[in-house]
Amino acid sequence: MERQNDSELFDNLKSIHEKDRSLREQLKELMKTLEDVNTKLRESESLKTNFLSNIRNEINNPLTSIIGLTKQIIHGLHFDAGFIQKTAEMIYSEAFDLDFQLRNIFVAAELEAGEYIPSISYVDVKALIQNTINSFRHKADKKRINISYSCQSIYETEKENFFKIDSEKLKLILSNILCNAIEFSSDEGRVELNVKRDGKHLVFSLRDYGIGFDMEDQNKIFERFRQLDTGMRRKHGGHGLGLSIIKDLIEILGGTISVVSSKGKGSVFTISIPEVETPETIDVFSDDGNVFVF
Repeated sequence: MERQNDSELFDNLKSIHEKDRSLREQLKELMKTLEDVNTKLRESESLKTNFLSNIRNEINNPLTSIIGLTKQIIHGLHFDAGFIQKTAEMIYSEAFDLDFQLRNIFVAAELEAGEYIPSISYVDVKALIQNTINSFRHKADKKRINISYSCQSIYETEKENFFKIDSEKLKLILSNILCNAIEFSSDEGRVELNVKRDGKHLVFSLRDYGIGFDMEDQNKIFERFRQLDTGMRRKHGGHGLGLSIIKDLIEILGGTISVVSSKGKGSVFTISIPEVETPETIDVFSDDGNVFVF
């Protein structure tokens, strides 16, 4: 075995030391990555636990109200027409909320399982938007919120009265974004919806003048089960699914969503969705999320 001189020995020791330090750095980075993953897992479990708790209330409360209100009508012998109408309005509101929550849950489950398949049809966008606004009118009226709507050149010619897209999912996107704007608007506030066609894209801009949020929280609002308003003093309903569903559906449809917000000054959500290009001829037409086959 050849003996090493002092210089060679020093170089070898230095090389071993450098390798050891590199391995320690890699191990340190790996440990940090594992700690970050573990933290996110714990946070995810906590979010899911909060979600399950919230969703139980979101489903049980409307059901309890519907059962209680209908029971009053069934056993009421001398209720006047005004009372019955008021009770019917309350039942409708509770049933509407329950149906809306369940639709979001079912779609979220489809997305999680990777089972979503687009159902493309020719959609009357103006009719769908107007019907969506009308369906949430009772929630806006309850807070005395004014909803204004403008539609700029959706169709260039009369022959372009329809836009190829998944009508059900488009309505769910608009429903969630509109419901969110109403929920986080102040009483007697206003919500502004502007729609235009930009080439082969539909562009929706929805502005509210509500509580808003810090832009550093922008990514958080699109996370599943995430709510900025949490804890025992939570003022707003929901379960942290709406905006995450919106983002996922828009991305599946090839579109984009962005938001500009300021705490105390409201938010502006901008959505751009391209028209679906299909090689085959489509003979399915839709308005308000309802499909008609010809």
